[in-house]
Amino acid sequence: MKINFERRIKMKQMPSILLINPRSAFLDSDRVFPPLGILYLKSFLEKEGIYVKLEDDFDFKNINKYKEFHYIGISCTTPQSREAEIIFREIKKNFSLKKVIIGGAHASFYTEECIKAGYDHIVLGDGEKSLLDILNGCNEKILKNPIDSSKMNSLPLPFRDAGFLSNYHYKLDSLKTTTAITSRGCPFNCAFCEHAKTKPRYYNSERIKQELSEISALGYEAVMFFDDLFAVNQRRVEELCDIIKDFKIKFRCFGHVKCMTPKMAETLAEAGCVETGVGMESGSQEILNIVKLPTSTVKESYEYIKICHQFGIRVKAFFMIGLPGETCETIKETEEFIATSGIDDFDLVVYYPYKGTRIRDHIKEYDISLINDADTIGYYKGRKGGTEISIRTSFLSGEEIKNESDRIFKKYKK
Repeated sequence: MKINFERRIKMKQMPSILLINPRSAFLDSDRVFPPLGILYLKSFLEKEGIYVKLEDDFDFKNINKYKEFHYIGISCTTPQSREAEIIFREIKKNFSLKKVIIGGAHASFYTEECIKAGYDHIVLGDGEKSLLDILNGCNEKILKNPIDSSKMNSLPLPFRDAGFLSNYHYKLDSLKTTTAITSRGCPFNCAFCEHAKTKPRYYNSERIKQELSEISALGYEAVMFFDDLFAVNQRRVEELCDIIKDFKIKFRCFGHVKCMTPKMAETLAEAGCVETGVGMESGSQEILNIVKLPTSTVKESYEYIKICHQFGIRVKAFFMIGLPGETCETIKETEEFIATSGIDDFDLVVYYPYKGTRIRDHIKEYDISLINDADTIGYYKGRKGGTEISIRTSFLSGEEIKNESDRIFKKYKK
C-alpha cells in the first residue's frame, strides 16, 4: 500500500501532505504526549483520498526526503513557533515553490506574525475542512472553518499507530498510558486563557466507546483525557463514566473548582479516575477576583481537594504568579495554600500574557506590563521547572516574580 501511495504521488494522481509537529527543545522531554491534533488530521485527510505522512522529528540533514510532497503542514503552539519558522525557511530554501501551511494555536492567535513570516496558508481553529480545501486548490491565504458537533462526530477516529505512538511515554500509576479527548472547547471565560468562552462541542457515546476500544486493543491500560474540562457537568460525567467502566482502565482528567461535588467525585472514582488536574491559579482571593470568570474562591479550592480525597482521587493543582495585581502579600497567600491545602502535586509558573487573552488584548486595563517580550517564546514550564519572564506588576519586578516562583517551587515540589 505504501509503495502504491508513493507511485501515485510521483505520477501526481494523488495529492499529498507532510504534517509536521515541531520539536520542543525547551521541555525536559517532548516525547510524553502524542500530538493529537495532527493525528486527527491524518485520519480525516486519508479518508478523503489524501496521502499523509507524519513527521515529529524534522530531518534537517536529509531534507530531500520530503521533496515528493505537494504540501507541507506545520501545526504548532506559540512556544514551538520559532522552530516552525526554521523549518519553514529550510523548506522554502530547498523547495521554493512548495506550499507551506501553518495551523494550530499559534496560527489562531498570532495570525499577523504568521503573515509576516510568509506562510502560504494560515489555518485558524479546526483544521479538517480548511486543509482539505487547500489540497483541493483553494488559494485563500487565511482559512477558518469551524465544525459543529454533528460534523465532529462524523470524523474518523484519530490515527493511532503502535509504531508512531511508541515514541511517546507517559505512565499513570505505572500503567502504560495514552491520551484522548471527549470534547472541544471551554465554556468558562478566564482572563488569562486564549480558549476562553469557546463553545463546547462533545463527542457522542458511541464514538468514545469506539476510541477506548481501539486504545485498549493497543495495550494501553490508562488514559489521560485532555479535554479542557472533563469533569464539569454531572450528567455528562455519568455518561462518560458509564462507558469508561466497561474498559476497566484508570484515568486522569481535568476539573473545575466550582463544579466538583461528592456525587461527581464518587462517579469518577467508581469509573477508575485516580487523579484530576485543576487550574486553581492563585491562593489569593484578590487575584482570583481579577482573572477568573465565573469567579472562583479560595474556599472552593480547599473544598475541591477535600471532596476528591474523600473518594481516593489525587489532585494536581496548577498555579501562576505574576498575574495582574500580584504583590508580595498575594504570593504569600498562594504559598500558604500550597503548603496547607493537602494537594498531592502542583505546578507553579510565571504568567505569560498570550495574544488572544482578555488580559493581553486589554492590557492597559490591568496592573501588568510587558517586559522582554521579544526575547521570550511563550513557554510556561521548561527544563527542570524553568520559566520565562515577560511581565511585571506595579508592585513587583519580573526578576522578583521569578525569584519567588523558583523559591516556592524548590521548597514544596515533591
